[in-house]
Amino acid sequence: LVSGGLVIVLLYYINGILHTEGMADFADGLMTSGDHDRKTNAMKDVHCGVGGVFAVVIYLVLMFALVSRLCMSAEDTLALPWLPWSVSVVVGFAIAEMGGKLALLTAIRIGPSAHPGMGQTFVEEAGLKRLLVAIVIAGSAAFLISGLFFPIVFVGMSGGLWVALKARKNFGGVSGDAFGAANEIGRLLTLLAWVLVI
Repeated sequence: LVSGGLVIVLLYYINGILHTEGMADFADGLMTSGDHDRKTNAMKDVHCGVGGVFAVVIYLVLMFALVSRLCMSAEDTLALPWLPWSVSVVVGFAIAEMGGKLALLTAIRIGPSAHPGMGQTFVEEAGLKRLLVAIVIAGSAAFLISGLFFPIVFVGMSGGLWVALKARKNFGGVSGDAFGAANEIGRLLTLLAWVLVI
């Protein structure tokens, strides 16, 4: 359990909390009743509401459970006997990070942009070709570090799809906060798949 907590602290020390903050804002907007404008205002509010706090707490609890399980599974069962347990944990996180980024790119590609801003620039520049290149690169990298387990890296894209569809329905399109949510959810789903397989 201690190892799981330390791994999560290290993860956010390296990555920062920008995407987690985006997920919290996105959740605030989703939980708000009303039209697109009201939901967007809630999402842009600098104060974190109950929806955002709830989403982050649930997310961190799930991450802690998965990381703890991964550490114990890798140490006890040695599902990857040719690797030290710590390496399979590192590989799992590398796969999960790539899965999160593929989820983010999926949300960007699906779009459209909800409003002018940095998110709009990403959406306008994100063609199908760029997404396919990212898929090939991530798949190749995942194959190099995990062998036949490489398809797990694509699981996170379902999180990006879900976020994009929710963003369209609730805000009229995607934004930076939606991208953050896609990254976090994509990482979580990919890590879940890794833990279930390993």
